[in-house]
Amino acid sequence: MSFDSALTAALCHELRQEIIGSRVQKVIQPDERSLALELYAGKRVDLFLSGEQQVPRVYLASSKLRRGADKPSQLLLLARKHLIGWRVTRVHQPSFERLIEFEFGNTWRLVAELIPRKGNLLLVEENKVMAVSRKGHRVSDARNQIGSVYGYPPRPAKLDPTDISVDLMQNTVRKRPPTVLAWKLLVNEFMGISPLLAKEIIHLAAGDVNITLEDAPIPAIVDAMEDVVCWFDDQSWDPHLVLDEANTTHIIPKPYDHLARETVKCNTVSEAIERYYIANLAIEPFDAARQPLREFVTDRLNKLERKKRALTRQILSPDEIEEMRIKGELLLTYASSIEPKQQELVAVYDEVNPAVTITLDPNKTVVEQAKTYFARYKKAKRAAKNIMARSNSVAEDIIFLQQAAIDIRLARTWPDLDQISRYLQEAGFALPERKLRPSGGSPGPLKVVTEDGWVIWVGKNSQQNEVVTFKKAAAHDLWLHARGVPGSHVVIMSTGRSVPKDVQLYAASLAAGYSQAKDEKNVLVDIVERRKVRRLRSSKRKPGMVTYSGERSVRVKPKTALPHNTTK
Repeated sequence: MSFDSALTAALCHELRQEIIGSRVQKVIQPDERSLALELYAGKRVDLFLSGEQQVPRVYLASSKLRRGADKPSQLLLLARKHLIGWRVTRVHQPSFERLIEFEFGNTWRLVAELIPRKGNLLLVEENKVMAVSRKGHRVSDARNQIGSVYGYPPRPAKLDPTDISVDLMQNTVRKRPPTVLAWKLLVNEFMGISPLLAKEIIHLAAGDVNITLEDAPIPAIVDAMEDVVCWFDDQSWDPHLVLDEANTTHIIPKPYDHLARETVKCNTVSEAIERYYIANLAIEPFDAARQPLREFVTDRLNKLERKKRALTRQILSPDEIEEMRIKGELLLTYASSIEPKQQELVAVYDEVNPAVTITLDPNKTVVEQAKTYFARYKKAKRAAKNIMARSNSVAEDIIFLQQAAIDIRLARTWPDLDQISRYLQEAGFALPERKLRPSGGSPGPLKVVTEDGWVIWVGKNSQQNEVVTFKKAAAHDLWLHARGVPGSHVVIMSTGRSVPKDVQLYAASLAAGYSQAKDEKNVLVDIVERRKVRRLRSSKRKPGMVTYSGERSVRVKPKTALPHNTTK
């Protein structure tokens, strides 16, 4: 999913209604390539703008944004210096462009270029570029250079949709082979028409998005395109989140008839954008603050893996340990037959095993040598038991930290990160001092309510897994977890009812989607009644670590919750 001209137009319409005339009170830097403006005009709103090159985005945030980057960028410093105190006088989208300009007075502009792989955020004084978010862009791209004259991104040589006519469309169609899909012609030949919008136009005209130019009803396509162009004028937007046939989520500014598989209505365009990027792509403004915690966990995991390998090398096999006892007993058994200065004893312990060769020490008595073997035998047994216990403890810590790594990836808010930090410290992992500060109380697990009213709880970190499993769930509720990998505990609240198979499969897909295996095509998920799930005895300080039995398994495609009917 990416911004297209229609979504950009819908967002601009919303922003004009919400922030025109508002005053800039504060500017912060949620991450390296973004800005957040705290605006006030009768009420406070937070405008988030990201110049992330791959996924640029703009929206009004639903909650207060916080600083995430430790080192202020030049863009932040200049925006603070020149924008605070100014009012937003204009929000503008150049015709069919994926670009939004925010004007402050008559001097300053903040320009968000929302083109995937070319995203950028620029601060412009009159027409002079003063700062940019994107680093490493080509020197030849002169319009993005500090001090250069700003100009819009170069437009491809495409037709203006507002000039559409039957003659123009017929002439355009003649230039292409008849086997070309009609929607691809619209994308390639007309400005501002994305693949999604082009498919909707063809669907409105012909009822089939896969028709070729040979069968395309030209007059109907022209009528449908004229209707779509009118959207930009009448501004009657109705934002939705929608899943297509490939299970890909899209943000659409109006309901699209060809995408009627599963849609979720959103109150605002900003709400749809924010839900999409947070719930589906896990892109957060505070991602920079997450990085130190991620690095800490990765570093500890690497050290624990090395420690486990070292302990494994120290453990003698049971046969090696037993051989020491056997040699001691053989020395005592054959002591009377060993000659002075004898260098080697070859003896048979039993008929099953082969003969044992013992190197003798002429400077010690046979009894002394036997005692040495017995002492080494006892020491090796104690060491093996101790090393095994240490190895098991290290293995448990590895599993715990692997889960913490998933928790960090799934974190959605600053309190989520703070909660993860707390349980890591309670488990005995000394975290470095962080600049992150807690915000509000402890966050709760994700609550998903299906269309039929089934409540599904999803733990987003180890602490929440503990809550979901041992506080939310009753004994006969269904408990789900991706097999063999760290991930969320998921519970279906059955309240004594039989849970339909489709609800179980949906919950299983959530367990897979919120696990380390989220990128796999198919994931095995275990399902068991909650009463058969037990805490690990040795994990009192490590929440969410459990064992279970009597499970059955299903194989599902990972899915994160489409952000409707979800709460915390």
